[in-house]
Parts: sequence; structure tokens; C-alpha cells
Amino acid sequence: MNFKNISKYFRSNIQILFDFPDGGMKIINLGIVKIILFFFIVFLISLFLSFILILYTPMNELVINVGNSQLRKQVEKIENLEERINILMTELKSISSNNKNLKYTYVISKSDTTIDSIEVIYDSLKSEPVNPFEGNIFSIYNKWIESKNSNLDSIKIFFIRPCEGIVIREFSSQIGHMGIDFGCKQNTPILASAGGLIIFSDYTVKDGNVIMIEHDNDYLTVYKHLSTLTKKSREYVHQSEVLGFSGNTGTNTTGPHLHFEIWEKGKPINPRNILINLGE
Repeated sequence: MNFKNISKYFRSNIQILFDFPDGGMKIINLGIVKIILFFFIVFLISLFLSFILILYTPMNELVINVGNSQLRKQVEKIENLEERINILMTELKSISSNNKNLKYTYVISKSDTTIDSIEVIYDSLKSEPVNPFEGNIFSIYNKWIESKNSNLDSIKIFFIRPCEGIVIREFSSQIGHMGIDFGCKQNTPILASAGGLIIFSDYTVKDGNVIMIEHDNDYLTVYKHLSTLTKKSREYVHQSEVLGFSGNTGTNTTGPHLHFEIWEKGKPINPRNILINLGE
């Protein structure tokens, strides 16, 4: 078959005869080129519609299945890794918590040389609450006082300094300064001066984060300007438990410090007169 024969086929026509019921007839002549072009256009349209269906309908899940099993395996590996990471994070948090407890007990034993450091570490790591007046010099002193004078029932509570640092402002009720200020670094641990019930733990505009603890014998301690609070209202805390961390919160402050107050029977008293380990 030569080129002339091929061109003759392309120039040929196909006749389509339509026979209508009323007896009429119509003949349509279609060239080979037009028929090929028609089918090519139909093919392109079909290809485009198929692409749209595959791209925007659920058919893509049936048609596109490239490495589906491998993807599942990778997803399972990722999930296993995430589970292991969560377990490791939990263990790290537990280790971090124990390290913080050891750090706080070191601070406590450093600030209060009258407390047995081994006893403090043991108590801080126990999960159950402990009595701060058992197993140390406080218990001995308390029993000695009771044996000497049974009428001194009011002397059953002792206050320790709430944080490290020096006193940078003294008590002066005449000018409205109802406590003493400890100069300390930002985020220094703030400790409960004595055991008691927290009656307030929240933010105030003037004094920032504040904690108030109600103690036996109508005593009340107040801790102001904390950066972070770790205890909530209605929680019972023991002596030397961490209440939060020092800061510079509130409008009534010019730098990181702790404002500490002690109230007795509704009246402020100078903490210097009652803190047993102020050391100044």
C-alpha cells in the first residue's frame, strides 16, 4: 500500500442513510478525517472526565493504590514510636519530680540548720503526708516545753523563714507595711512557714499571686508577689512544703522579692519576733 492509496482512503466519505417513518430519507456524508477527529475529541473528553472523577471522588481509593501496604507499615511504626516517646516522657517527668523534691529539701536544710537533713529528705519523698513536728528537734523542744509548764498550751506552733535571701525591708505597721520583704532571685522556691489550711490562692491586681495559710492558735501567714502558685485553696500543707516560686507580680512591687506577713488573732505582728531561723 503506497501513499496515494492512503490519501485516497482519507478523502473517502461514509454515507449514513436515515429512513424516516413518513417515507422521507436523508443522507449524511461524513469524511474519514471528521470521524477520526470526532472520536479523538470524545477520547480527550473521556480522559478529562476520568481524571476529574479519580481526583475528586472516592474512586481514587480504588484506582490509586501505590504502596498502600508500605504506608500502613510506616504508620504503625510511627504509632509505636509515639507510644514509646509518651512512656519515656512519663518516666522523665517522674525523675524530674524527684529531682525537684531533692532540690527543695536541700534548700530547706540549708536555710534551717535545726532540721535534720536526712529526715527532711525522707519526708519530702514520702507519698503520704507527714507530721512536721515528729522525728526532729521541734518535737523534742515541744515536749520539753509541755513538761516544764502545762499552762503554755499556746506554744505549739513554730514558724520558719519562707525562702532564701536577706531582709530588704522591715516590718512597719505605722506606714502600712505589715510584713517583711525577702530579696531573692526570680523563681526561688517559697516554702510554707508552718503547716495549715490554704484559705486563699489566687491572683490580685495589687499584690500579684498571693497565698494565705490559716494555722492553729489563730495565726495567719501571707505570701505575696509569687510568679507561680503550686497550691490551691482548701489544700492542707505541711511546714516546708513548696507553695510556689518568687516573682515580681502585681502593681505594688518594683522587683523580684517575697513579701511575707504573720497575723495573730487578726493583728499583724513582726515576723522577726516569731521566725526561729531568720538568722539575721
